Amino acid sequence: MLPFGSTQKRTVGYADLTRAAVEQANRARPGVQIIGGLSVGSHSTASAAALVAAAQATGGYVTGYSLSGQSAAGATSSLGLLQQLYTAG
Repeated sequence: MLPFGSTQKRTVGYADLTRAAVEQANRARPGVQIIGGLSVGSHSTASAAALVAAAQATGGYVTGYSLSGQSAAGATSSLGLLQQLYTAG
């Protein structure tokens, strides 16, 4: 699991870190499955749109995502992320 949730609001930076980590992991162990980390904890102010952008920017690199953290605002962002991902397919 890639713990880059703190960079998720900067889509390009998040995607660059994720891509580099996945490439390194695949060189060391071809075929390894990587989980991207997204965070909605009390320290995170990521909106649903930022989470969706991060997921879309890295979807070709990772197998799935871990969504961590708890806060009232985070619950709204998490729900928005899930609604947009499932609407989009």
